[in-house]
Amino acid sequence: MAASGCSTLATVVTAILVLVHIAAWTFILFAFVDERAARFNVTVAIPLVYLAHVLPFHVLTASKQRACGDWMQVDDAVVDALVLPRMFKQAQQYATERCFQSPISPQGMLVFGALTSAWRVIYSAGLIGR
Repeated sequence: MAASGCSTLATVVTAILVLVHIAAWTFILFAFVDERAARFNVTVAIPLVYLAHVLPFHVLTASKQRACGDWMQVDDAVVDALVLPRMFKQAQQYATERCFQSPISPQGMLVFGALTSAWRVIYSAGLIGR
């Protein structure tokens, strides 16, 4: 998995950043399963990710670039080694090729996470029927 031009330590750090990135998006997409996680998702996680995407650079991408200049090779190796991220990447490519605007883009995932988490919070509060 060592990328060309990267030390072993840089490759490991980059791989860890890739896993953190995957974990963050997984949380955003599936936080609606638990009420407390959904509340955190709506009030903290999604606003922070939104603000991070407003910046002129992506914090995690810049960190991966700094750790290992050839970070995309490490990113691909980590994603390809894990079953669900690989399937998710394939679904993203499929949606990008066939949809006007991919619902699996970062913006689409933020919208999905916000809607499902907000629904869970409202449902748990008893504001909509059970």
